[in-house]
Amino acid sequence: MRYLTVIFLIVFLSNQKAICQVTLLPGTVTIHPVYSKQRVTQIDTIPIKVRLDTVFNASWNTLTFDIRRFNLPNNPVLINPVITITQDRWNRALNNGRILDTLLFLTTSNILDTLQGDEIGHLQITGKDDYMTIRLSDRDLYNPNKPFWIEVGSNFDFIDGLEPNNFFAGVFLHKRDIRPFQFRKKNHTKSHSSNLGIFAGVFESKAIATVDKIDLGVVQYYDKNSLVLKQGDSVGVFSDSATINNIQVVKNIGLFFSPQIRLTNGSANIDGLHVSASLWLELQWQRISYEVQYSNQIRVDTLYRPVAQLYQYSPKPKKEIDIRSHYFGIGLPVFFKENDANVFFNPVIGISNQPSGAILKNLREINDFERKWNLFYVFQFRLNEEKYGIAFTGEVRGLLQKNSPPFVSLALSKKFDLKRFIEFK
Repeated sequence: MRYLTVIFLIVFLSNQKAICQVTLLPGTVTIHPVYSKQRVTQIDTIPIKVRLDTVFNASWNTLTFDIRRFNLPNNPVLINPVITITQDRWNRALNNGRILDTLLFLTTSNILDTLQGDEIGHLQITGKDDYMTIRLSDRDLYNPNKPFWIEVGSNFDFIDGLEPNNFFAGVFLHKRDIRPFQFRKKNHTKSHSSNLGIFAGVFESKAIATVDKIDLGVVQYYDKNSLVLKQGDSVGVFSDSATINNIQVVKNIGLFFSPQIRLTNGSANIDGLHVSASLWLELQWQRISYEVQYSNQIRVDTLYRPVAQLYQYSPKPKKEIDIRSHYFGIGLPVFFKENDANVFFNPVIGISNQPSGAILKNLREINDFERKWNLFYVFQFRLNEEKYGIAFTGEVRGLLQKNSPPFVSLALSKKFDLKRFIEFK
């Protein structure tokens, strides 16, 4: 009997030691309940990560989770509070740096009327002190745990600031850890974590800018009022002093795809600095239009010209040019994350058939131009505040040749969860 007691204690203590070596990694999941008259219950997914710093033990292969500290009449309930760790799941965790990725499903019912602001609760492994934070919010917040998102905002500069006509929008994907990727020899079975990622998206932007301004100029034109003024065979032509603005409107649609291989250790979803190597493939379609606008007009004189000469005083038509540029390059993306804020910096260099600055300067006078492949560079950055989904983005893009100044673009936008955007549309 004594020997059986000793064996029981050894097994019990071994199991307790193993359980103590299972840790729920910290993080925050924000849930925004969306209800209608026909739907008063909502099911949300909670992605969790559990670190397994122990060996597989078939005598304990289940983890039980519970939720605490919510202060609501109807607290959220876990649909699957117990998960089973099979040998296969254990092996996959070992290949992912001993991190087990899984999903829990949470149901919320009839809480929208009682939810005021944010309500915080904790998700824990039963018997453990470490926890994840679950935030229920009556505001529609951006969920940073999803790789897809929509952005809507405005381009701006530091001189004119935000302009309502300078529209920016896009759909983006940034999945930093998809699966393991490693060049290895035959029969090489070294385990390694997920390090293959993808950054891709399609976006549209519109920017209106004054490229030339003459504070005091002369404009000569005819209209229905001047044509009724006649002297013999000639009709009236007005001559006004005015402020002359040459307006440039750029409508841009871009499509890019960039596979990435992480060079640093550890998951790219945790706080810290992460560096990758990438390919960059991009297509941009630009429609550039120029038109002349007049303001502050003051009548100076009325001229009389023969009808046959009126074409000289016709308004100049708006000039439109389509440009399609291709970019092929390599990059070294850097991603830094700290709690609800992160910075993404992406330097890229490669070849492109983008028109040079000298060609773009004269686009208003020419109809066609020769396309050549040149070296290009791009420096992109993104500053994200993930709690409310605010993004400040910028780009410097240019060609490595003389007389080709870079393009600088800045945008301030709001990020939306793709699913929520569809629901609220």
